[in-house]
Amino acid sequence: MSSKQQQGCVLVVPVCEAGRLEAQREEIAQTLDELAADIRDLQGKIRNGEAKKTEVGGVMSDLRYWLKALRETEAELDTIRKRDSGIVGAWGLDLDAAELEIGCRLARIRTCCEEG
Repeated sequence: MSSKQQQGCVLVVPVCEAGRLEAQREEIAQTLDELAADIRDLQGKIRNGEAKKTEVGGVMSDLRYWLKALRETEAELDTIRKRDSGIVGAWGLDLDAAELEIGCRLARIRTCCEEG
């Protein structure tokens, strides 16, 4: 048995939610790049008279779908990042920074009061 197996390490690690969403976002971005290339090809064909404008409709529909999927995935990632950093609602409170600021203010008050 290897030392990793003896230590109880797991060989298969489940993908976390943020990692899964990041992978989806990358896949969607790649699909959007491909759709953009398809649109550029169709525009060139339309200019040359090789294709009709109606052929662009299907590609545009696909593009709209994938853009919506990307926005939804980005929103989920943002929610996860906020949750992981302790942000609730539209704002968060950094307790360490607040503690430091309060300490500094109290120190200034003590200095001021001791002088008077």
